[in-house]
Amino acid sequence: MPTNGPKREKPLGVRCLRGLCFCRILTLTLSAIGIECTVSLDEAKRRSNEKKFPDWEDLPNGGRRYFYTVQGRSGWTARYVKEVDAKENTLRFYQEIYNEQGELVEIHHKYPVDTGHQPVEQREEGS
Repeated sequence: MPTNGPKREKPLGVRCLRGLCFCRILTLTLSAIGIECTVSLDEAKRRSNEKKFPDWEDLPNGGRRYFYTVQGRSGWTARYVKEVDAKENTLRFYQEIYNEQGELVEIHHKYPVDTGHQPVEQREEGS
């Protein structure tokens, strides 16, 4: 008796190319012809975010805060942060700049509105 083809090792709809996830298109196409996709859009987005951002923390609202850090040549570091809701929709994306002492000196909000680099006011110790 013939089979329906080889079993897939990867679930349908998880492949991404240059950050563009085609799961939504694949899911709509498959459902139009009566085939169920084995990976939800939320799950595919979560896998994609986990691949792009090596570190994350769970938030109380069910969302996540993803981040990765890049070391600069002059000792400063940049931390890129992406906050998502429980369905992995992006709520905020911003960059934090730390000086060589590890102090936060600038924040650059990029999404939903690009505000440019904003200096962080340093608090005096003891006040």
